[in-house]
Amino acid sequence: ALESALLTSMPAAEWGRPSGGPNLWIRLPGTDALEFSHRALAGGVAVIAGPLLSCRAGRATDRIRVPFYAEPATLTEAVTRLARCWAQMTGH
Repeated sequence: ALESALLTSMPAAEWGRPSGGPNLWIRLPGTDALEFSHRALAGGVAVIAGPLLSCRAGRATDRIRVPFYAEPATLTEAVTRLARCWAQMTGH
């Protein structure tokens, strides 16, 4: 459900299928993940900015971590909100 919503609402985003775990790492080209995470939270969706989980400075600055264990309708709504936020930030 998360991948389908991303393909529809955020086609410029990039990700790979995880080999395990309940999270998807999403790359948002041209986006500061820390700023995006704050804006997303203001829009009602909590995501984790990549730099907060990296032990190396300057890594994952354009990535967010999104869990995908919610109901499909919840995931779709979350992506709709994330897409709105990203469009406001970057015009995508």
